[in-house]
Amino acid sequence: VPAYTSDDRKAFSLKGNVKSVTPYATAELHILENIRFDENGKWKKPGGTTVARNDEGFLKSLKTSTGDQEINITCNEHDENGLPTSLTVKTEDQFGETTYKETYTYTEFDAQGNWTKCTVKFTKTYANWDTDYEEKTKGSATLKRSITYF
Repeated sequence: VPAYTSDDRKAFSLKGNVKSVTPYATAELHILENIRFDENGKWKKPGGTTVARNDEGFLKSLKTSTGDQEINITCNEHDENGLPTSLTVKTEDQFGETTYKETYTYTEFDAQGNWTKCTVKFTKTYANWDTDYEEKTKGSATLKRSITYF
């Protein structure tokens, strides 16, 4: 199994010479749509995106925005291989805030040792700031990702 080839790839727990990662979810999860790296392993991150890593170099938090929406991702726990097992994702727009609390179980990996399929259990809470309306849903989803290599 290849090692981590750059600090940016390691932040996302990606081994080998990864070019891009495209995720697909079977339910409404808030996921980073497409993660791309250059030949040297540097993440081609959207402008205004900030990333913090934990002491081992894995993703601790990520903040970005897409149009009118601000997105904050916090990795609460990682397993012994550096894979995130618990995430909190908060999105905010002009109407309110949505919080996803997610736990991950990884079920399939490719030849490089990168996960390609996992089960996500989640609790989603939506709060509208103007009306004080709040809605909470629970569920599970399958998350798959396609990984391309240089």
